[in-house]
Amino acid sequence: MAAASTARGAQPPLVPAAIVLSEAAADSSKAAQTAKRWGDRLPFMKEEALERGYDLPYPYGVGAVYTYIDRLIQVSDVRIGVNGSPPASVSQYLELGSRSWVHNLNAKVDVFVLPFLNVYGILGYVKNRSTTRAHVVVPKPPPATGTWEFDTEIPTQLDGFVGGVGITLAAGFAEYFLTVDGTYAQTDIGFDDAFKAGVVAIRTGWNGRIRSRNAQVWLGGTYWNTTTTAKGSEDVPNVGHVVFEADQGPLHDTNWNLGTNVWFGKSWQAVADYGFNFDDVHILTLAGVRRF
Repeated sequence: MAAASTARGAQPPLVPAAIVLSEAAADSSKAAQTAKRWGDRLPFMKEEALERGYDLPYPYGVGAVYTYIDRLIQVSDVRIGVNGSPPASVSQYLELGSRSWVHNLNAKVDVFVLPFLNVYGILGYVKNRSTTRAHVVVPKPPPATGTWEFDTEIPTQLDGFVGGVGITLAAGFAEYFLTVDGTYAQTDIGFDDAFKAGVVAIRTGWNGRIRSRNAQVWLGGTYWNTTTTAKGSEDVPNVGHVVFEADQGPLHDTNWNLGTNVWFGKSWQAVADYGFNFDDVHILTLAGVRRF
């Protein structure tokens, strides 16, 4: 696939990044004007791209990105330790299932280092609300036999700051493009250890014009490497110092994506992306980016 071709700017799901490059069709006078712009030392190798007729987007971007996530969470093991004892599994007494609703608002800055390579950073705030359903089975103390069983719901609400970095690679041919985006993010929402996540997204689609505006439409997929161990501790009256660990992650770690990116001149772009898996995953990303 030829390097840098037709994608002017797309957006990944959890953490956004402008997808590079625009449609070919700039005349020489427009290319000359672009080359004279302030701060236009980037991207490197731009002269080669301009000579071949590519109309490159402005190299720098600042944007705001909102992401909503609704998905099932799987808790594979829970361990508890009391007053210094090593945490021991209590999963034989519990059957846990959780649904999570996440609101995330990020500020994003990005730059095209090469015509086909964009790097970016994000900083924002995340609010996570979840409901955990537990089926509890507890053996009766001797001399009684049998067990006690009951069901309960545990609502939780966590929030904190998130930061991350990412990279996007793009290629294209004629009116079609392919992008690969990778993001690493870390979130502090009140547990002993910060949550770390890696997300990889692939997009392929069409680049052209819708009415009078440049636009892209794509289909893609996303892999979420967000399985982690939540650790915490608390002093419980009449019990002591309790340490807990919970291994958790999304029930399904992949999903499909449909999205579009619409340009308003060369300076503004609006992005919408919907992630789904025909089951439990619903992810909506909306972004506005200013390029200069």
